[in-house]
Amino acid sequence: VMEAPQRSQVTVHNGDELKQALASATLLPGMYVYAEPGTYDGDFVMDMPVLLFAQNATAPTYNADGSLKPRENGAVINGSVTVTTQNGNIAGFDFVGDGTGTAVIDAQIVQRCTFTNYDIAVEMERDVYNSDSPTVSNNAFVDNNTAILFGEHEWYTYLGGNTFWHNDTALRYPSECTITGEYSPSFQAMMTRGSMIRNRFYLEDGQMVLVNDSRNQATINLTYNYFEQ
Repeated sequence: VMEAPQRSQVTVHNGDELKQALASATLLPGMYVYAEPGTYDGDFVMDMPVLLFAQNATAPTYNADGSLKPRENGAVINGSVTVTTQNGNIAGFDFVGDGTGTAVIDAQIVQRCTFTNYDIAVEMERDVYNSDSPTVSNNAFVDNNTAILFGEHEWYTYLGGNTFWHNDTALRYPSECTITGEYSPSFQAMMTRGSMIRNRFYLEDGQMVLVNDSRNQATINLTYNYFEQ
């Protein structure tokens, strides 16, 4: 879990300030970029390995039926964040789309965010973030076409504590994706040395937990997850 140690930081209040902060020559690796509660319109690019962190952001909370509760005093991004460097981390935002586009592209860590109404909520390409521990945890994915799309290389991925609510496809491995790992006879699945556990999948008719068109046609271990239709 990403916490906030004492380190250099910059605080932003709107989309223009966020774009300026991410493009600033004074931004250094490992700095925190804090977003105050409010709305951030636009498509943002993270070229420096920093932690983009929404102030006052708690983990998403849910109703008894598993549906998402609105978050009070949140930081809302109407747009996207594209990471072009290693170790770009994002936490605590509410991403709201219009049914098109991708919310987060190639972040190493995505935590405590919500994603609603995107074509693709999170796209992960290991050859960009170049880490053995890409993590997507404690997020809510609601009414997206695809919640998580894996790129050309999937290995050592950690998916945990996420809730997938009425997405057309929760997890998608396209034909250009290679899943690296070792086959486990006991699980009858590819073990990628990461984990996909304690996620909750809520489905309507015709919706899919997993579409696996990976080029090596490896099977995925989804043990210790919850499914409801």
